[in-house]
Amino acid sequence: MLDPAAGVVTSRGLVRYIVTEYGVAYLHGKSIRERAKALIEIAHPKFRAELYEYCEKTKWLQHSKPEHLKAQAAATRSAEYV
Repeated sequence: MLDPAAGVVTSRGLVRYIVTEYGVAYLHGKSIRERAKALIEIAHPKFRAELYEYCEKTKWLQHSKPEHLKAQAAATRSAEYV
């Protein structure tokens, strides 16, 4: 039995599914880049563009950003200056 607030650790290789209120990501057998992209797709929409930009900056993702995330990032930046 675990103590309250005990930490639980698992290897990333053992994780097959991550489920959020925004979807399900199947991670088994995927590369680190594929995993990052799948996890961004099920993150809260408010944070997807920021997560994608961070992954590009740190070289986790090196492909161009999907169009819907480009539009979201532009809208977020313009809202910050209002």
